[in-house]
Amino acid sequence: MTYDWDFTWVFNNLDTLIIGLFVSLKLTILSTFIGTVLAFLLLSLRTSKYRLVVSLSIIIIGLFRSLPLLVLLVWLFYCLPIFIGVQISA
Repeated sequence: MTYDWDFTWVFNNLDTLIIGLFVSLKLTILSTFIGTVLAFLLLSLRTSKYRLVVSLSIIIIGLFRSLPLLVLLVWLFYCLPIFIGVQISA
């Protein structure tokens, strides 16, 4: 039993795939930058001399470290639009 690989669909839609690649790269770079900025912000809050600020930063860090990423993604996709009143299209 042999399978004949057919890549004509890929070659016919190469321009769309390349656009999708660049969108993915842009989102990766943007999310890495935002995550780094937020991490440094939380780090600076954790090293503050005010006890309340340190406690809040420890709670935020502990919350995001203890929740699985998939739970956060599901919550952001389904619950956040309800709270802020935005409809996300499929």
